[in-house]
Amino acid sequence: MLAWPKEALYDVRTGDFRGFVMPAIHGARELSEFINPRARAGLGRELGFELRLSHLVTIGANVAQLVDVLHGARCVVGDLNDRNFLADGYGRVFLVDVDSIQVTDARGEVHRCHVGSPLFTPPELHTARFESVSRRPEHDRFGLAVLLFMLLMNGQHPFRAIPTGDAPMEPDEANIRAGRFAYSGRING
Repeated sequence: MLAWPKEALYDVRTGDFRGFVMPAIHGARELSEFINPRARAGLGRELGFELRLSHLVTIGANVAQLVDVLHGARCVVGDLNDRNFLADGYGRVFLVDVDSIQVTDARGEVHRCHVGSPLFTPPELHTARFESVSRRPEHDRFGLAVLLFMLLMNGQHPFRAIPTGDAPMEPDEANIRAGRFAYSGRING
């Protein structure tokens, strides 16, 4: 769901633009609460019904559709993560914290996203300086895939791997950089 600013805010002394007022979003929670099974159970109790897999699939589809709409408008989320989306028990999704979205204006000038969340950043950007990189939709798609995986797999990050033998457990970010995807390869049995 997209919303337009209600009103511009200006400094009363200087007249400089300072921001804008957005409509309030009632009854929605951070997507991270739908990802975490314990938090999700609590939300279900508050709503009066169990949040089933079908709810999560609807939320995930709506997140993907919202990202696709932004890409169609020559925008890239850039800092795509579980705290930048709100959702409600009916599957409606809202993108918040959009001050860092990368926008390509009508002249073709790219206004870059200067931030990123390592757990949702593709490997090729892990060592990049975000302020010098023009993001592409496929960068968002990596973060979106991680987000949807976590939503549907009870919060499990797809790059969280438990090593065999004496190898130390690596942080998810290191596994992303190294391409250690725990769910790839052949499974015997």
